[in-house]
Amino acid sequence: MKVFTSEEFISKLKHIVNLPTIYYSVSGGDWSKWNGKSWNFDCVNLIKSVLWGWCENKNASHGGANYLSNDVPDVNADGLITKCYDISNDFKNIKHGEILWTNGHVGVYIGNRKVIEATAAWEGKVVYSDIGLDGRRSRNGVNSGYWKKHGKLPYIEYIENKKENNKSLDKYVSEVWNGVYGNGEERKQKLGNIYNEVQKRVNEYIKMSEEVIEGKHGNYPERKNKLEALGYNYELVQKIVDEIIGI
Repeated sequence: MKVFTSEEFISKLKHIVNLPTIYYSVSGGDWSKWNGKSWNFDCVNLIKSVLWGWCENKNASHGGANYLSNDVPDVNADGLITKCYDISNDFKNIKHGEILWTNGHVGVYIGNRKVIEATAAWEGKVVYSDIGLDGRRSRNGVNSGYWKKHGKLPYIEYIENKKENNKSLDKYVSEVWNGVYGNGEERKQKLGNIYNEVQKRVNEYIKMSEEVIEGKHGNYPERKNKLEALGYNYELVQKIVDEIIGI
């Protein structure tokens, strides 16, 4: 049974990360409950509660979550990853809404190398964190180990968000242009299975920059509006333009 699309799932989690929360690991009846000041969540109950229909109801048990509803079982963090499919330890290519797992802990990838997780690390609440291409887990530059696997939940319909995907790819384009991944075979090895996708986007930026030089997209602010409407990062295009013409 599909409970949410990947974007709906992420939207629910983004709402929660902006609420007062506390990391609260329990085996009793206080999971996902309003404690008078904040919402009680641990890593796996955050995910299960959303799938069970948590709706921010302070007067309902568990914020309105209905235990075991939507055919979602009650499993711990290590059990949740076993329910996933397309499990991988390659962190260069993760779909929005996938589960991230390390021993005894889970989070959700939301795109653009960002994660939402309930954790005792850092501030001890539901937070945004970062994931490196090697699975490194960090927040505000402070590392906390590595994620080990990621996979898709059977309760989520995974839908490609092209705009968000381009935004994520554009980060790689900027890093490629800055020489982070080198050239030729070195770049292929460092980018792994996302090389073709990233290189295609790099080529699109180069072509768009050449069109700008040819005057096909007008001047600022018309140019900025056109490029952004076409899904390009204006500052990145302008940077490539400047380097091509030697400014």
